Amino acid sequence: PSTSTTNPPTTTTGVPVIMTLEANIEGATINVNKEGPYHAGDFITLVAEEVQDNTFLHWFDLDQESIVGTQSTISFALTRNTRLQAVYVLSTEARLSIYTNSPEASEVINQSGDYDIGSNITIIAETIDNQRFLHWYDALSDTIVSTDNPYSFTVDSSLYLVAVYERLQPPTVTYATGFEDSVKSSYDSGQIIADDEPWLLNEALVGSLENDQKIDSKSVRIGNGYIQTEFAMTGMASLSFMYGRYLGDTASVITAEVSIDKTNWITIGELLADAMQNFTFVFEASWFDAQGFNSDVGLYLRITSPTTQRVNIDNVEFERHFYETTTLPVIFMDVSELAFPDNSERVEISFTANHKEFFSYGETWEASYCLAEDNELGSMACSVYGSVDTSDPGTYEVTYYVIDIDGNYASEKITYVVLKDASLLDVDYTGYYDGIEGLYGEELLQALRLIIQTGAVLQTYDDARVILADADVDPGDANSVLTIYTHESVPRIWDAESWHREHVWPNSRLGVARVDGSDRSIASDLHNLRAIVPSVNSSRSNKVFSSVTTTDTYYPGEDIGDVARILFYMLIMYPELSMTDEILPNDPLTNYTLAGAKMAMWTLCFDWNDTDPVSAFEINRNNVIYSYQFNRNPFIDYPYLADLIWFDDPAVNIPD
Repeated sequence: PSTSTTNPPTTTTGVPVIMTLEANIEGATINVNKEGPYHAGDFITLVAEEVQDNTFLHWFDLDQESIVGTQSTISFALTRNTRLQAVYVLSTEARLSIYTNSPEASEVINQSGDYDIGSNITIIAETIDNQRFLHWYDALSDTIVSTDNPYSFTVDSSLYLVAVYERLQPPTVTYATGFEDSVKSSYDSGQIIADDEPWLLNEALVGSLENDQKIDSKSVRIGNGYIQTEFAMTGMASLSFMYGRYLGDTASVITAEVSIDKTNWITIGELLADAMQNFTFVFEASWFDAQGFNSDVGLYLRITSPTTQRVNIDNVEFERHFYETTTLPVIFMDVSELAFPDNSERVEISFTANHKEFFSYGETWEASYCLAEDNELGSMACSVYGSVDTSDPGTYEVTYYVIDIDGNYASEKITYVVLKDASLLDVDYTGYYDGIEGLYGEELLQALRLIIQTGAVLQTYDDARVILADADVDPGDANSVLTIYTHESVPRIWDAESWHREHVWPNSRLGVARVDGSDRSIASDLHNLRAIVPSVNSSRSNKVFSSVTTTDTYYPGEDIGDVARILFYMLIMYPELSMTDEILPNDPLTNYTLAGAKMAMWTLCFDWNDTDPVSAFEINRNNVIYSYQFNRNPFIDYPYLADLIWFDDPAVNIPD
């Protein structure tokens, strides 16, 4: 903020406080802008003078054990007893300060120290059970400097590095299928899609006869052949499946195998298929070591029946390990807040009736007329600290203050808000959205979250097959649904082949396990599901959205606005989700975990929301889903709510 009229306060009469200053070397001088005694609210400026043969490093708060500034001059308001140390290093040396987010990583911290400038050093992050090193993070520049371990570099300046580890989490189910959404009626070799993933069936089909042993209504029946995943699972912790003989045949032996290349297979089980029973294989670290594999390697599964005796396979489930990064340590603490203590008993401040606090982008702002009345001196002119830039939406704090004859302050801090369009705060809402009038930012977000979460009744993932037939009906053909991204019109009635259920925010990026037909969860939320052509579903996979389609990104074509409004809804409905502008490649290690509950591209959503207006198709879809799930997508009803919620985000499009 800018300052006008007067300088920051230098005298107060607040509560007494003690400030103690020291340096880590002899001969250091610390200058202070005022002498004690000190009081709460005093505005202090400290200058650590240059010391021959030494370089100033930082100010260190001895009580909070945090660094409070890396410049030799620091200003702040005293609010408590404070002990600060000015820290220097020899001019020929640089200090390497190493921290870590892992309490078990003691050896890496011990490599902290002073090193000769120009020397080559190597630092090592030690190996820790159930953790793995991720990267070296520079806390001062807020950047990742290297993923190398060991990390070798030439010392040219002091550094504050954090060795960042990820911690192994308990195994999580990341894929499960009972083949309930799959269709294949012949033994000919061919692919099926089972819970959104491809399988190769050779001399096998999806059976539903009385003699097919199964858990629900379907299972896979293998003749003299095999079934095989066409997708690899990384970080595998265990796999399991149910198996049994086809009731018209005799018991026979089947083989379970895994492979990293679908060429060389490793047997993990030889099983007698008779009554339906479970097989589970746990992938211990020793198993990976014996095979010469890294535990993150991708594994394919194949189940083979080598005889003409038919067998049934059902309820395949994969668990995998994943790692999660814990909170980084606090190294720097901000103490640079100015204080204008409101401690005058003589002066009261008020504002005229036409004082306003909300402005639209580009609107003219001037400091409000401030009325200050001293009970002896009469009217006094207010000074103003701070300003408002209406070319940059956000919040601005402006302090109006006067200093009375005793040297005390009367002050009032006003928060001004610059919105894309402040007139939207005057919209009157009734019915479903009653109560959000005048709200913006976090308050509006929380109010909408309460509205759409209250009374919402999530339907099962199986139910979505019927409901989407109504919600996504083609406006031009009542017998068809309109599919997302390609706008192909396909038969409306679900047959598992004409269309699939697309997770606009991918299931693998929702922070939960792969959705099952009976699930009622974030993964079955109807607002996030759209009818889609199966081949398009496969090509989109779990790619994040972008303006182009690549190996990691996907462009949604004519449905850019639809996609943006669905993603906005998901962010409001489910606080565990987040969005970024980073390209997020498919990462099997974070898929189906909260660490991977992210999507992109954030900035594009605002542009897409503006350039692709709400269609009659979206309005009808919102109404149909409301009749089943009892909540609405607010951004279809009022697209501008996104601009009000995230008003201070640089992603919001401002007018030309």
